[in-house]
Amino acid sequence: MKKAIMIFLMFLLLIKFDVYGQGSWRIAAKAPVFNRIDDINFINDSTAFMGQDGKVYKSVDGGDNWDSIGILPNNAYIRSIEFVNDSTGFIGSIFDAVGGVGLYKTTDGGRHWDRINDVVDGGMYGICGLDHRGSTIIGVGIYSEPGRFYISRNNGVTWQGWQIKESAALVDCLILDENTFLVSGNSPDGRKAVILKSEDGGLTWKEVAKSTHNMTYCWKLSIKDSGLGLGSIEDAPTSFITYDNGSTWEEIAITSDQSNQRFGGAYFFNELLGWLGIQWGSGTYETRDGGKTWNLINFGGAINKITSTSKGRAIATGNTIYIYDHKVSNHPNPVDTPASHRLSSGPNPTDSHIEIKVHIDCQTALRLDIVNSAGQIIKTLAHQNTPAGDYKWDYNFSGLPAGVFFVWMRTNEGHQVNRILVR
Repeated sequence: MKKAIMIFLMFLLLIKFDVYGQGSWRIAAKAPVFNRIDDINFINDSTAFMGQDGKVYKSVDGGDNWDSIGILPNNAYIRSIEFVNDSTGFIGSIFDAVGGVGLYKTTDGGRHWDRINDVVDGGMYGICGLDHRGSTIIGVGIYSEPGRFYISRNNGVTWQGWQIKESAALVDCLILDENTFLVSGNSPDGRKAVILKSEDGGLTWKEVAKSTHNMTYCWKLSIKDSGLGLGSIEDAPTSFITYDNGSTWEEIAITSDQSNQRFGGAYFFNELLGWLGIQWGSGTYETRDGGKTWNLINFGGAINKITSTSKGRAIATGNTIYIYDHKVSNHPNPVDTPASHRLSSGPNPTDSHIEIKVHIDCQTALRLDIVNSAGQIIKTLAHQNTPAGDYKWDYNFSGLPAGVFFVWMRTNEGHQVNRILVR
């Protein structure tokens, strides 16, 4: 009798965990530490790949332990990774040490990688997001502009790429079926976080979500089989939620004080439990009521991607690998120390002229723009691979109307904005 009662109680606990997700976050037993791990890809519940700074890692136990298996040429910054089977995989890069961007391919399970820009019809401008279904693979990029779409229909043997005019920059993508895709980034008007949908294989696109906030991005997309999904917004107090598989989206408040957050990883573990990671900073916002309310929890640093397996486990990438399951938590408190890029500009207010100073902490891809109050770029001062060091620009507002302008600095590690009042 006691044994039957014990089995029944254990059954109830399992149901509670499966339905309500009553687990806890912990740090993976053996995982590398980086400034930020941007992506992870599972080919089944056990085998996963990820990497950063040119180093590729593999796990065969669901993400607990990781072994270094390969190296990309030129210390490439790994923004996205996607395997179509256990041998063939792709990495999208947005920067490497010799200057440039690349699409890389492996055919031996990640041990060796070749740069395959030359098979992309239309040119390679950098890939921030990858996704695949069957033999179809799609990619998008780049956060620093332009907004381009890439597609292969033959498991990555050949690729085509073209500009999506409804976007300024693109960051993430999802395949819903062989011809229905979602992409996210920001819009040409105001550089507002945007989600676009195509139902004809990427030939035409319609806007299905746009933020009210200028100079923002829709950073990460995820949708459950039920149709419930999230689109994180970087540099706003809001994010997008969908209930109908991405056909329509609602922009919802995440922070009660309306403070802007750099939301990254976005994921619903089940119909109630979900997370929005902070991808340049510390902590994670959590909902336990299907997205109605959100609370900041003391977990993780630089969370850029969240996914799950069918074994009741969620995985987040950030400074390292974080795991959510029913095992005992080892208290993965926030530890992020973002790269110390610095932006300053003045005098402020100014009658015409400002001096802009930038400190770059580590080699990166730098874009520096002057933006008006409508979020329109009026001058690009820099758009280049930039070694660590100190840099200076002068800009004169003569000929422009008085008002508020912004100096907008974008790097691989994050974005900064200075507000300038021109009298």
